[in-house]
Amino acid sequence: MADHPTRPGPDDRRTDPGDRPDLGECPTYPGDRPDLRERHADSDDRRADLVTRRADLAERLVSRFRWVDPGPASSHLVSDVSGWWRDPEILAELGPALVAPFRGERPTVVVSPAVTGLILGPLAATALGVGFVPAHKPTDGRLPPGATTWAQSAPDFRGRRVALGLRDQHLDASDRVLVVDDWVATGAQVRAIAEICAARGALLVGTAAVVVTCPPEIATTLRIRGLLDPARLDQLA
Repeated sequence: MADHPTRPGPDDRRTDPGDRPDLGECPTYPGDRPDLRERHADSDDRRADLVTRRADLAERLVSRFRWVDPGPASSHLVSDVSGWWRDPEILAELGPALVAPFRGERPTVVVSPAVTGLILGPLAATALGVGFVPAHKPTDGRLPPGATTWAQSAPDFRGRRVALGLRDQHLDASDRVLVVDDWVATGAQVRAIAEICAARGALLVGTAAVVVTCPPEIATTLRIRGLLDPARLDQLA
């Protein structure tokens, strides 16, 4: 039978200071280190700068936005975002602002549906340092060459079903996809792109948009993040 483990008795404990192990210097804390205090201060300054820049961008987006009445044949106003593309400061800030919530997801490619997404997608891809793949629509008037995976969207806010296609050579199982668009109203087109990603074995890491008005449960499922509170645009109507 093996011996039971034993604990040292009172007479066996070392009392000679020379027998004590060297524990080294006591640990220091951020408050004891000027360099760490400076590092934390720099981090706080960067966060404050990002908050300020995002607030400034939101103000510019609102100021350059318009609701347009297309005429008596229409029952609703139409959003006019053309002022966004005319403003160089908006163009410079949009890409970094859109991708900021998803940098930790390490996207390898940005995908955007035509037509407005063809402007925003490259801005976001440039900010991430990754490539861009357009999601084509047959209504563009020109079908993409080569093998293409297609998906049909659910009805959008106007009741339209949209076909979207991604060229197979530009998307595979190694990709982590960030979808980028200007406005997500129902999430129908994002879902269609998600279906294509799944068919190609790629992972959809999220969706970035300037304005998000889809139901919260859809935004949660598709990981949609918006830059601008849509209520601010509604006030312009």
